Amino acid sequence: MAQTSKKSGDAAPLPITIEASEFLEWDQNNGTYVAKGNAYVEQGSANIAA
Repeated sequence: MAQTSKKSGDAAPLPITIEASEFLEWDQNNGTYVAKGNAYVEQGSANIAA
């Protein structure tokens, strides 16, 4: 899960790409994603594969 700063004057956050081969679930109440099966997350030059 990525978090961005909310300070005034900060640049706009980079878009986040989230992928999964089995399922991807968005929990609006908690502001989180659950990814199952070859999960991949990318934001700018940072990425995580699991």
